[in-house]
Amino acid sequence: MMKREDGFTLVELMITMAVLAFSLAAASTVFTALLSQFKQQTKIAETSIEGIVGLEIMRQDIEGAGYGLPWNLGGSIYREAVDDGNTPWADTTMNDGPSGNPGRVPPPPSSNPQDIAGASNPPAAFRSMKQVSMNGYSDVLSVKSVVVAQNSASQKWTQLALGNLKKNGLSGDSFSNPDLVTIIYTGGTTHLLVHNGASNWSTTYANTASFAPGPSPAVGAAADLVMNYPEISASNTLIVFIVYGVDPGTGVASLRMPFNRADFYVRVPAANLPKQCAAGTGVLYKGTFSQSNGTIVNELPILDCVVAMRVIFTLDLYGNGAYTYTDDISGLTAADIRAWLKEVRVYILAQEGQKDPNYTYPNSTVTLGETGMLPVNIDMTTITNYQNYRWKPYTLIVRPTNLR
Repeated sequence: MMKREDGFTLVELMITMAVLAFSLAAASTVFTALLSQFKQQTKIAETSIEGIVGLEIMRQDIEGAGYGLPWNLGGSIYREAVDDGNTPWADTTMNDGPSGNPGRVPPPPSSNPQDIAGASNPPAAFRSMKQVSMNGYSDVLSVKSVVVAQNSASQKWTQLALGNLKKNGLSGDSFSNPDLVTIIYTGGTTHLLVHNGASNWSTTYANTASFAPGPSPAVGAAADLVMNYPEISASNTLIVFIVYGVDPGTGVASLRMPFNRADFYVRVPAANLPKQCAAGTGVLYKGTFSQSNGTIVNELPILDCVVAMRVIFTLDLYGNGAYTYTDDISGLTAADIRAWLKEVRVYILAQEGQKDPNYTYPNSTVTLGETGMLPVNIDMTTITNYQNYRWKPYTLIVRPTNLR
């Protein structure tokens, strides 16, 4: 007797294949959606991490503004920034020092009158320009301090005492002889920029002898010190100057500025805007200025895909806690800023993640800032396909700790 052998009919196979195809299609749709969502969430996480890291750099620089700055130039002249072609605004607008002969006091008779007038104009910890980039929505913040450059020399300081006695390594890291330094006398209520008998205020760490305090006008450059610093007398042997490292001295013979300067700004790079960024956004940069020629020597990207940055200064004009908020400190002197400035508030609007065709941003206008603190309304229609991006506001509130 023969055993019957059963199998699948052609119809059954076709039905099975159809069911399998539908199942695979459904699974593929779900997988594609999950993959897209995963990619979007990954980009959002990357943006958040980038924001935390980049804005922490900015926070530290704002907090340290004013560190190592002279309050009194003692008649000295210095040069600051020149206009850099990469920035579509005048970088010199935020200069405190004139263009002239660096490190010389008094200036020679042929000096530009601006240089002479600027001799009593010490650097302010902050300067700014309002709404000069990104369709007129974004501000520029200039921060001046020794440490804002974050080079090997600027992280060091020590004391210079009687007879060129230097306490090397006081800052935790020993100086190198080529390190370019400034020397500040902090006697009384001033931070006076020290110069030597040749009227220079810039030197290397290896050559501070002519800047050191001395007990007698007859010894070395002490006569110059006694003449220019009346607090120093022949009987005062306890005077101590503070030595601040400013630049490693690599390729720079002398300092252009008795401090370092970095500007924070948003601009669209000429090339290499990150591909995930919407057209119409830019990059928030920290631009550090060169001690050699006054141009931006190092441009560090802080945050990508930025629409605008707004900077507001909190002032206590009467010392009674009745705060005033302003976006313009151009009329304030360095002393005004030290006395009145309490907070720097930075508001940033940036793209979060990447383009999402399935997402619709609900508003065509975004208010950047807080009520009563000079907010600015940003027209989002200037951003291509803005509605398919998520937009995140960042708020940075910093109390500078080195103004006084």
